[in-house]
Amino acid sequence: MTFSNTIKAGYHQLKILYYDSLNSYGYLIGTYTLTINKIPLTITPIYSVITITYGDDIPTLNYNSYTTSGLINNETAETALTGTLSTTATKTSPISSDNITYPISIGTLTSENYNITLVPKNLIIQPKTLTVTPNAISINYGDNIPTTFAYTANGFVNEQDMSVITGNLNTNATDS
Repeated sequence: MTFSNTIKAGYHQLKILYYDSLNSYGYLIGTYTLTINKIPLTITPIYSVITITYGDDIPTLNYNSYTTSGLINNETAETALTGTLSTTATKTSPISSDNITYPISIGTLTSENYNITLVPKNLIIQPKTLTVTPNAISINYGDNIPTTFAYTANGFVNEQDMSVITGNLNTNATDS
């Protein structure tokens, strides 16, 4: 009796038949269930952390940016895995800090033949840079220097506007 080593994991019904040396008579010896268990597969992100800028689309977290350990029978991640990894982060999630990071999880990633373990990593959202331009002002010699300055800002994302900015511009110039 011979088996291929590429039978997928799961339950398989086997019928054991016996033929005489002339193949004239076949005898059914029995029907058996063969259980092929999944084996471990570890997925490790290539990057120590995935970083995006606030407002950017979340990248597709697929297994192409990861290394695998445990594949057999000349399988590759592309042939052995389906689905994608996931994160709770969205393009409108708050920027990351010591208290806020976004773990990357198994998501919909599955395999017929492997039990998947993901080495934990995080997605980090960095602040978006805004361009702040003070409005031009003019004062006369001897006038007091203003304590606040009007300005414009550009580079907002996620339908945000000037209302998300707090604080004032100031100067280190002094009255003389």
